[in-house]
Amino acid sequence: MKKASLVLYNNTNPNYFFKEPNNELSDDWQQSWRKLKEDFKSLGIDLDTTDKNSINESSLILFYDFPPKQYLKSENQIWVLFLMEPKSIYPINYDKEKHALFDFVFTWDPDFLVNKKYHLLPLSHNLKFNKEVITKEREFHAVIIAGFKKIFYKYELYSLRFKIIKWFSENQPQLLHHYGRGWPKELRNVFLRQGIENRLPNLMKRGLKILHKKNKVYKGEIDLKREILTNYKFSFVIENSYDQKGYVTEKIFDSFVCFSIPIYKGAPNIKELIPSDTFILLDDFKNIESLNNHLTSMSEDEIKQYRKNI
Repeated sequence: MKKASLVLYNNTNPNYFFKEPNNELSDDWQQSWRKLKEDFKSLGIDLDTTDKNSINESSLILFYDFPPKQYLKSENQIWVLFLMEPKSIYPINYDKEKHALFDFVFTWDPDFLVNKKYHLLPLSHNLKFNKEVITKEREFHAVIIAGFKKIFYKYELYSLRFKIIKWFSENQPQLLHHYGRGWPKELRNVFLRQGIENRLPNLMKRGLKILHKKNKVYKGEIDLKREILTNYKFSFVIENSYDQKGYVTEKIFDSFVCFSIPIYKGAPNIKELIPSDTFILLDDFKNIESLNNHLTSMSEDEIKQYRKNI
C-alpha cells in the first residue's frame, strides 16, 4: 500500500487528528479528514500524520497550512497544500511565491483561484441534527462564546466581540451570557490589558483594576459549545476576521445544529453560501442597541420560523 503523509503546521496533537470524538456534542472538526483517510484507503493509499508516515517514505504529502520549516521534495513526490487558516491568523499561507513548491493548492477563498493549480474547497463541518432540539424551550435569550484573545490585523473581529460583551454588560446584562477561556472578572479590553496595561507599574495596574467595571454577563469556561447553545434563542457568531470570502468556520454550524438563531459577522459573501433566512446579519443594524431592539421585539412565531428554515 502506498503511503501519504499529513504535515501539521501548528501544535495539533497528531494522535487525535483522525480519531472519533468521545462526545456526540463535539463539533468534530476532524470529520472531513477521517473521510479523506477512508477514501484514500479504498484507493490503496495509507494516509496518516508524519509521526506514523514519514515524509521520506511517502509519495503523497498533504500540508495542513504552509509548513513552519523547510522540507526537501523528492522527484516523484506530489505535494498538496491546504490553506485552512485565514490571513488574519496565518498570513504566510497567502504568499503566492511560496506556493511554487506545491503541485496543487486547495482553498476556501474563491478570489484565490488564479490558475489551474488552485482548487476551491469550502470548509466542511459536522451537521448532526437532533430534531428534538428544535422544539426545546429556550431558558435564556442570547449567548456569545469567545476566548480572551487578540490579533493585530486591520480586519479583525476580536474587538467587536469585546464591544458586544461590554454593551450588554453595561446596558442589558440579563439578555446575554458570555462564556470563554481566560477572561478576567473585570470588563477590560483585551488589547489594552495585554498591551499598554502590562507596561504599567504594579501600583497603577491595581488602580486601574479598581476602576474597571465588572463583567456582568460572564458565566465562565466551557468544554462543549453545543451543550450550551441549546439553551439560547440567539447566539452571536463572530468570525476572527471579515475580509476573506468563504471564511465560514464551525461557529455558525454549531448554532444551526442547536437551533440557536445565529447573529453573524464574518465572510462578506455569507449570503451566497448560506440561505439568508437562517441567520441574522449583524451588518444590517446600525449598532448593537438597534440589534438588541430587533431581537427583543421578535415574536415567538418569527423565532420558530427561523428554526424551521434552519
